[in-house]
Amino acid sequence: MSGCLPAHPGSYQYLCRTLTTPISPLPDLLPIHLLDLPAEHAPYQAELDAAWQATVREAAFIQGPAVGHFAAELGAHLGGAQVVPCGNGTDALTLALLSLGLPPGTEVIVPAFTYVATLEAAALLGLRPVLAEVRPDTFNLDPAASRVAT
Repeated sequence: MSGCLPAHPGSYQYLCRTLTTPISPLPDLLPIHLLDLPAEHAPYQAELDAAWQATVREAAFIQGPAVGHFAAELGAHLGGAQVVPCGNGTDALTLALLSLGLPPGTEVIVPAFTYVATLEAAALLGLRPVLAEVRPDTFNLDPAASRVAT
């Protein structure tokens, strides 16, 4: 196609031109440092580096030795609790809800200010997610809104 034809905003040519048009750089902005990770890690940096290198060398990221060791240490730290490592938050939420033994159709109150995984975990188990507002000062569920939601 020739580049001299006007491109409709929904056309392939328009999309290609849009994707290849250079974007002007953002103005210089001051960085926002929420926390100083290098300072936080400094006392443990050698240990962190060694653990990272060993994990990469073993290439066993899912249920590998490092994961098992972490789960055992965390369980001991929590007073003998069972720890189930998960690959993502959706799996963790699903397992937490599954452990409650709720029957399908049970309402589960979830914050309206959330990520889709919160709803997805409930829906995957046949539960009924009910959105409730959060408190603007804490972003936690508002107890009054939770009562209204049910």
